[in-house]
Amino acid sequence: MRVLLMTLALVSGLSLNAQAKAAENLMDGITLHQICGPFKVPKNKYKHGLCAGFLVAIADIYQSNPNDDFCFVVPEVDPRKKMIEAYNKWGVENPQERKVDGWVAVLLALNSEFPCPK
Repeated sequence: MRVLLMTLALVSGLSLNAQAKAAENLMDGITLHQICGPFKVPKNKYKHGLCAGFLVAIADIYQSNPNDDFCFVVPEVDPRKKMIEAYNKWGVENPQERKVDGWVAVLLALNSEFPCPK
């Protein structure tokens, strides 16, 4: 019984570690640009939701835990639309930088478009 419990604990720990690693590399900047880039008006609700959800989630995480390296202030009026536009603009202007993890690409784009006042 003790061996079974130890085995289950080990397997569940490995599973959680694998999930954490998978979330870390959930989406790269290239894929995110492909999802966010093709529309001005959201014709594909799934892509729009995935794009907006990813951008909003990353922005919320970093705005609630400020970091000097990625400081940004998202506009209060229509923030989702503004973030999507900012990410698309950054993606077009910085194609080589899109190779990073998606969350890093979002931070770079938001920091570029909406930098904190100095």
